[in-house]
Amino acid sequence: MLLLRQLTRRLKWIITDSDLPKKSGIFAEKVLVHLSKEPHAVLQPEVVDAILSLRSPLSFITEDELRMLQKVAYVSEDGLPAAVGELLFSSDHPLSHRRLRVLRVSLAILQREMSSAEGEWRTFQTFRDWEGQSPGIINCLVDLLVGLSDDLNGYFALPSSGKRINQPLVEQLFRTADEIFRLLNHLTLPSFPMNGRSLRQLTIAVADIFACTAQADTLFSQTSTACMSAQETGQVCLDLMRTLAGSQILAEPERLGAEIIFRTLLQHTGDSNGRDPAYHLLRVFTMIDYILPEVDPMNDEGDPNYWATSVLPNALEEIKSTFQNLGPVNKTHFLRRLINLDVGVIEIGEWILTEELKSLYSTLESLASRFHTAEYGLTLQYQASLSIQFILDLVEPSSTFSSWCIDAISATPDLSSALRVSLMALTDGHYTSPRLRRLLSVLVRSAQSFDTDLKCAILLAGFRVSQNEDFTSQVFDDLIEMLKNIPSASLDTEPLRLEIGKILRAYAPRQLDSATSASLLSVLHWLSQQTTAKFTTLPVITAEDFSTLCSSLLKSLPESKHDILSSLRSKLTIDEDVDPYIPIPDITLPDSLSLSLREMNDLLQPGVSAPSTPSPGTKTPDVFGVIISPPMAILRAHGSMSTTGLTKTYSNNDFRQLRQVPSARQNTSRLPSMHGKSFICNCKYSLTRMHLYFSFSRRGYQWSFDLLISADLVFLSCCYLSPLANTL
Repeated sequence: MLLLRQLTRRLKWIITDSDLPKKSGIFAEKVLVHLSKEPHAVLQPEVVDAILSLRSPLSFITEDELRMLQKVAYVSEDGLPAAVGELLFSSDHPLSHRRLRVLRVSLAILQREMSSAEGEWRTFQTFRDWEGQSPGIINCLVDLLVGLSDDLNGYFALPSSGKRINQPLVEQLFRTADEIFRLLNHLTLPSFPMNGRSLRQLTIAVADIFACTAQADTLFSQTSTACMSAQETGQVCLDLMRTLAGSQILAEPERLGAEIIFRTLLQHTGDSNGRDPAYHLLRVFTMIDYILPEVDPMNDEGDPNYWATSVLPNALEEIKSTFQNLGPVNKTHFLRRLINLDVGVIEIGEWILTEELKSLYSTLESLASRFHTAEYGLTLQYQASLSIQFILDLVEPSSTFSSWCIDAISATPDLSSALRVSLMALTDGHYTSPRLRRLLSVLVRSAQSFDTDLKCAILLAGFRVSQNEDFTSQVFDDLIEMLKNIPSASLDTEPLRLEIGKILRAYAPRQLDSATSASLLSVLHWLSQQTTAKFTTLPVITAEDFSTLCSSLLKSLPESKHDILSSLRSKLTIDEDVDPYIPIPDITLPDSLSLSLREMNDLLQPGVSAPSTPSPGTKTPDVFGVIISPPMAILRAHGSMSTTGLTKTYSNNDFRQLRQVPSARQNTSRLPSMHGKSFICNCKYSLTRMHLYFSFSRRGYQWSFDLLISADLVFLSCCYLSPLANTL
């Protein structure tokens, strides 16, 4: 501090004694300008005195720079009242470089005052007495932070004009936000609670600024001051959110700040404010992951049970929405954090996994509807593939949550039912992929504790994918063992025998090894032992294919089992009473998605249904019956200049007079046909009248309708126009 005073005094002497431009004077001005950029340096009386003693002409300092230096010096000289006034001043956005310098000095004054108990009291008293309408120091800082985040979002939004980023100004924005964060971190103690609205605004602003810091870290040079300020601000963002999510912070009576912050961040994952939505989602998810407390079984201090009892149960819908937007890797990580945090209190892991399987089934239902474009169908297939990958990541033996996932499926009826329904939908839709085959192989080996219905679904799906050549014989043996352990009464006979017939038909023309032949022999042996006649009658496969299969089995099986095969062959018959089987090709779910810009644009466009003529017998609304005009006045040939009765322009009270004509109450109109060459409908609305123009062509004639409805018939006409619009 003493060195700063001596330096400032020497700079003042050099500048004031420099009548002619000298190197020492120019250098002194540069040093003073750089020194004034640090807000805490401007708070020193010597620096303020040196700035206020500057007089034109100057060698290095421009007139604009001099006015800015004098402004910050006056604020520092006036102290707390001037700082509060500057913070409460409503300024335009985006903020200028001068305004940010003034704000930083004002914040430095507040930090100095808040360092003591007397200073805190003076600060709150000054805010309260400021013209009797101060929102309070916390709300004031939150409003400033919201403005800063809006300015930063404008710089890091998706490029629209190609303009370069003003790095010095962005650096000042980050520095100002950093200082507000540190001041809020000092104020947000249990003794200074925030209301729910302010905490939500603060959370959104912090999340946006944090996302901007990551983009600045990517775009700017790592050695630039703008990049370093962004890195420091990003860490302060995380620290502030973790502090506000503590167990002692209450935003509303009986409402934890952690709940409001957690729900707000989850909701804000879909609002990127013009920035890259995918990148924004990942950055907000990083902040969510950071505020979730770690559970340490060896440390009882800071027990995060309040998350399981008070935070997570109130954020289920937000968790579900955010979870669907994450990729498989982030889904697995997020689920792991929530399971560790829950510790089985509300079983949130089981609920999330159930909802994910329901989402998979909904996707498969949308694919089965076939009412979608090829691009949208490909996107749905990729979404289903990602869901399968997520489930596979959980049940893989190498996963730390493999045992938890298997136990959860066994112990949770809803989860087991959702998995069964999804597997049946995959089987019915003839979907296949390497991920699905790997998932089924893991489920088959772990199915001992599953209920019978789920075992049957796994069995059918396993038999379906086992027709592929890359399906291992060991998994095939596990399927057969599962088949033997399921009671025959619990099996769905027709689907099972069809799948077995498909397997036999698929393996008939192949070269079989000894392991596969032994597995197929076990299948034939199981069929021959069933009391139900349908199992001994093989569908799908023809007699020729079955003979080929038996010949292949004789070649690959040892001679000791040839008699067994001959005996089994005599017990089985071929179902020749049905039509020849036509195989349905499998649909391979994609492991990646690649779309052109045109396809993405078409994918985002809303679908438009084609118009259609009402079917015969449908009661159509009598639209033209409410038009009060002579019957031939509204129907005229296209291009004719002669009109009688109703026209577009009215004077005096012509329309009300036309209502008195007896023929005006006749209805000779009907809805125009949609099979014409063209059909145009234009509507113009006003407070007093509504004008409609219909034009259509049919059989070579062009017809037009001009309809004018006065104000006293607007309500009645709208009732009839609504079904007309739906029909058109």
